[in-house]
Amino acid sequence: MTAASLLVRLLPLKNGIAKMIGKKMAFQKGGKVKAPWDKPRPDDLPKPKKLSSAAKSSAKAAAKAAGRPYPNLVDNMRAAAKRK
Repeated sequence: MTAASLLVRLLPLKNGIAKMIGKKMAFQKGGKVKAPWDKPRPDDLPKPKKLSSAAKSSAKAAAKAAGRPYPNLVDNMRAAAKRK
């Protein structure tokens, strides 16, 4: 893991700095950054499972901390990845 990718993971997304750094890194590599909702689900993944109640509450807490009234796709994906 490079220092720049670690920095992107550590910075909160709400201030926009991490988004800007991520886009700059992708631009330097010659690619475009796509939002998760703009990408199709990879074929090699198994069928999606429902979030557990603990994962749902974790996603709700993340949304509340970010100032959103309900969790978005990114909150749900982060909560689903925590259980692995």
